[in-house]
This record gives sequence, structure tokens and C-alpha cells, in this order.
Amino acid sequence: MAGHLPLRGGANTVSFAPGFTRFGQGLDHANRSEARISPQRFRWLLLPVALLLGTLRGDESTPLAPTKPAARDSAEVSPSKLAPQGPFKVRVAVLDNFEDRDEDIDGDGHGDLTHGRTVVDHLKSQLGPHVPRVDIAEIHVPQQSVWEIQQALTRLKTSGPWKAVNLSLAVYLPIDSLAEIAGIPSMTASTLKQHQATLRQKLDSWSAQQDLSGLSTEAQSIVHLWRGPGKKLVEQLEGFGPTTAIFIGAGNSRDHINLLSLAQGPHIHVVGGVDAAGRPLGWASNSSLDTERERGEFVVTPLLNPDTNTLTGADYTGDGQADTTASELSSPRIQTGKKLCGVSLAAPRSLANYLIRDF
Repeated sequence: MAGHLPLRGGANTVSFAPGFTRFGQGLDHANRSEARISPQRFRWLLLPVALLLGTLRGDESTPLAPTKPAARDSAEVSPSKLAPQGPFKVRVAVLDNFEDRDEDIDGDGHGDLTHGRTVVDHLKSQLGPHVPRVDIAEIHVPQQSVWEIQQALTRLKTSGPWKAVNLSLAVYLPIDSLAEIAGIPSMTASTLKQHQATLRQKLDSWSAQQDLSGLSTEAQSIVHLWRGPGKKLVEQLEGFGPTTAIFIGAGNSRDHINLLSLAQGPHIHVVGGVDAAGRPLGWASNSSLDTERERGEFVVTPLLNPDTNTLTGADYTGDGQADTTASELSSPRIQTGKKLCGVSLAAPRSLANYLIRDF
């Protein structure tokens, strides 16, 4: 890993060394009654089982064609210089991908913005007038593997203090395989919390064994993950307490949970998703491990020039303000009913609510 971190101007974006495997891009299910996660868009983690890593969005089955990112200035800084850039009250870190423009905002099948950009925009939208009181560090983690998340968190730990960290990333674990490992066949999403301690004990127990033939292939792979980087990552998140709040997107698959959701402690916030009316989103990984839920589904609203009726930008945070300009989009129009959806949007909004309570 390089000894210096490129801090990209203006955006205060710190880039850590490459290495993550993405787990899924934008969950976009406009005009659908139910979101569908496309397995073709996932890359396997460690072993060929349903352990999926990446940004908390499901997406279309056809890959997005990314557009060329805008040029940005950069400067080399050491980790020790990750200090507040101005008279801010609190420091917040957002770990995400801030380079690959694979988020389709206008609905034409081409990537327009980075996933990290949309996450930060929802954080800022929810903060509203409090934005100037928060120093938001955009920590670029290119491919988002478990190892790379660990490295990013390690550097954050040495460059603190941080008020909060947002992780709109996930390692998907099938609930039925976790039930098998725990020896509790009846365990479901709604009973995970009451069995959380037992599950972790069983994961430790199986990890100490060489013979895993009593488990299915999927369950064996979870055990391999746990005794490798998985448990270390969960414990690393727990180690940020009690001074740094950790916000974790629960995930976008109702039959899976996020490995990160197994972290425990009063500083751990596992955020599920609801719609504008506060109803749980059917496609989200809403389980009893959730500590809170926030809105994770938004209609993309086109903003037009009143004189020419041409597109000037778009609002995808629901606050009536422009979140992007027309020049950043690949189409001159927004597809009717286009939605931007994902628990990755709910997590930063919940983080904003947490900050506002202290202002």
C-alpha cells in the first residue's frame, strides 16, 4: 500500500489503495412492484457462494456504460494530515467508491454519477442547514473487498477523532445458511437479534474446526470467511466505540443480512430501509438486527428551465434542490418514474439525523 494518500481537492476525497471487490451497483427499480437483485452484477468474494460484497444497491441485469468522469485536482498527503479543513464542529467519514460513474440517474442505461457521490448528497440533503458544521471526508475504496475496508478503517483509526463513519457497503450472508451454522433451523430475519450471541459463538466454534463436512457448501464458505477477515472486520467496527458512531446499510436482499450487521455495541447503527410513507421496503434486508430505519427510495425529479423547458438538472434526494446538473447526465431527459433506491441512501440519512440531535 502506498505511503501517501491522494487527497483530491474541493471534495476532500482520500483515496486508499485499490483492492475491493464490488458487490452490486445501483438499485434501480422504477416502474417495478418489487426490486430485483441481479446476480450477474455481483462478483464472488473468497469462494463461489452467496457472499456478495459491494455498494448497497441492486441493479439492472445489463451493465451500465460509465461516462467519463470530470477532471479533479489532486494532492498527495500523509494519513497524519487528515485533519479538519476549516472551522467544522464534527468530522464524518464516508467509505465508498468516488471514481466509477456507474449510477444511472436519468434512466438511459448509462452511468452518470459515482455511488459515493449519491450517498454524500443524501447525507448533505438530510443535514440541510447544518452542512457547514460537518467536515465530510470522502474515503475512496475502489473495489471494496473486506481486506480493503479493513485497511481503510485502520487508517481512519489513526487519523481521528471521527464523530461518525458511514459504510454503505455489504457482505451478503444467506439467512438460511446462518441458521444452519447456529443450529437453529427456525431462525429468520425477525429472530436474528435474539440469536445473535449464539450465532457468533457457533461461528467461532466452527471456525476452530478443520472438518466442516457437516455443513453445506454455502455454510462452509461463511465459516471460512469468518475465521479469515470476516470476524476481524466485525471486531474492528466494534473497536470504534464508544466515541465514533458506525452507520451500516443493512443491505438490499431480504433473504440475506450484511456481515457488518453482526457488529455489536451502542455505537453500531444498522439501518434498514422504508419508503416515503415509512413502510418497510420489501426488497431490503430489514431484520431484527436493524437499530433504525430510514427512507431508501426516491423518485428522480427533472428540473427544467422555465423559458426553454430544457433540462437543467435533477433532484434525487427529495428536497426540491438540484443534486446534479444536466451536463453531468448522459441524456437530455429523465425517464418518467425513474427512481434511485437502496439502503445505501438510508444509512447516511440516519447518520445525519444522529448528528442533528447534537447540534
